Amino acid sequence: MADTKITALTALTAADPANDVLPIVDVSDTTMAASGTTKKISVNNILGCSGTATLASATITGDLTVDTSTLKVDSANDRVGIGTAAPSQFVHLSKSNTSTALTAPPAGGASLRIQNTSSTTNNFGSVEFYNAAGLFGASINCQYTNQSTPTNDLVFVVRGSSGGLEAARLDSSGNLGLGVTPSAWSSNGNIQLPANGMLTANGNLYLLGNAYYNTNFKYTTSAAASQYAQGAGAHYWYTAPSGTAGNAITFTQAMTLDESGNLLVGTTSQVGRLTVRTATDNTTVAQFGATNRQVNFTTSSNGGIDNGFFNFVSTSVVGAFSFQNANGTLWQVDSVGNMIPQITGTAPTLSANSQMVFNLTSNTNLRISVRGTDGTTRTANITLA
Repeated sequence: MADTKITALTALTAADPANDVLPIVDVSDTTMAASGTTKKISVNNILGCSGTATLASATITGDLTVDTSTLKVDSANDRVGIGTAAPSQFVHLSKSNTSTALTAPPAGGASLRIQNTSSTTNNFGSVEFYNAAGLFGASINCQYTNQSTPTNDLVFVVRGSSGGLEAARLDSSGNLGLGVTPSAWSSNGNIQLPANGMLTANGNLYLLGNAYYNTNFKYTTSAAASQYAQGAGAHYWYTAPSGTAGNAITFTQAMTLDESGNLLVGTTSQVGRLTVRTATDNTTVAQFGATNRQVNFTTSSNGGIDNGFFNFVSTSVVGAFSFQNANGTLWQVDSVGNMIPQITGTAPTLSANSQMVFNLTSNTNLRISVRGTDGTTRTANITLA
């Protein structure tokens, strides 16, 4: 057959990849010529050949399937599947993994790996998010704080008016910093806020110790539990004795600061600005221990001692007490129960009927002054030996 130009051949209108053949030279077979023997090969033979083929580039206008489900490009829906032949999202990764153990790295292969091959300390591996204009929006980053240990922080960055800012950091010890890098805590599982940071809730706010909520409050471990709550402008403190992990908790309301600023201790019934009660009689309501042991009563706006108001002071003598106001000591009660009034040298003015006062006019004379119901003040002197 004479030589014919390929461009002069009739175009193939219906391809049959199994039976349509192409000429090829088998260089390993020299029976026809030293340079090789011409043989035929089908399109399917070429596509199914073993070995590695290198292409400078390739454009595929339809679907692409690699090893059934290892890689699937769905051209109709613009989706890519890895590990699935039917991707349901833009990028769909699928892998069956029966392992129930949380390991590092994860066992079984149902994971996405991002690796920074540089060993520079404090570098990052990141997942980034951009808007339609191609502007950076946020990122989730793993900072490799120690390449050899290794220890790493998980850093969340969001874009604000000042650019990309670190919004939160979960360090390698499990401490969470919101708007701040968490300090080097000696314990794990702490939450740290920046200066003027706030914790808020749209309604009641609860802080629990050894407790969680599932239908009702329950013990986390077999120990005592506590609760602090805010709601409707009031603060509530609750306690519970030791219980069994998983069992329901019966909290006791131990203290309340109500919405009017009244403090209730040991009771939920308010009768004054401060209400303190015990569950049983004959028990200590309050105990104060210090070098200057005193209980102050005052209606002064600044908490000080005004004329007409008094302190209840325990003196240095065991069991002795004195009553004082801004003018000094009024009465003393000694350790055996004797009441000792403070007698003044100058008789005060009796401003109301039925008042009486003692004053020591000299070392040997005690004057008693009494204002009667008629408004007249009368006196009597007692000579002291």
